[in-house]
Amino acid sequence: MFAQKGVIVHIDPEWTSIETKNGVIKKKKVMLEYEEGMYKKRIVFDWCDDAPYEFNLGCTATVLLSVDATEYNGRWYNRIRCEGMVMPSSPRAYFPLKGAAENKPRKEKGDYEASDFNY
Repeated sequence: MFAQKGVIVHIDPEWTSIETKNGVIKKKKVMLEYEEGMYKKRIVFDWCDDAPYEFNLGCTATVLLSVDATEYNGRWYNRIRCEGMVMPSSPRAYFPLKGAAENKPRKEKGDYEASDFNY
């Protein structure tokens, strides 16, 4: 996992539903733009539906991301998931996935603070 600070520049308008053995997961694609050296870079990550949705285009956020690769029919695919988010406008941090913060049980909304990010 790694943390990246940037500006949210795109949010998909529609939720994507995926059926798993544990039920249906709904997610959105969100694009974060950040500066690295002279150039701006962008990263697209998945935002799960059980997370509070309290960010808008143009807001600055620090996002905790998890990168995973899977093989399917001899090809490799990368998946980037949002494990948590902190926004300067709010002292609360949001962790959409269970056990995202160092494999601890999920806390309720508002129980996380910005200091929960270890970076």
